[in-house]
Amino acid sequence: METAIPKWFHYLESQGISQFWLSGLEASTVCDFSSRCPRVGLFLDFLENEKHAQPSVQWYTSLNVPVWYPWTNRHQKAVEQRPELAYLQPPP
Repeated sequence: METAIPKWFHYLESQGISQFWLSGLEASTVCDFSSRCPRVGLFLDFLENEKHAQPSVQWYTSLNVPVWYPWTNRHQKAVEQRPELAYLQPPP
């Protein structure tokens, strides 16, 4: 049986998000949109969030709200330039 790759996967990959990260996301309960998977949380791009004066990742996590965000070369460069963002870096 062949499984189709979702359109969002192709789109996010074309935006520079690694297949490894996307595969983990797809395999997680984040991608289960059925009613049997109750959860709360949000997706955000922390670099874009700053531009629009929205709460930080740290603000959400301090309230125990799960946060998912992309990790691209742009995000890596931001952390290299601004060490205070290092806590957002995914584990190796």
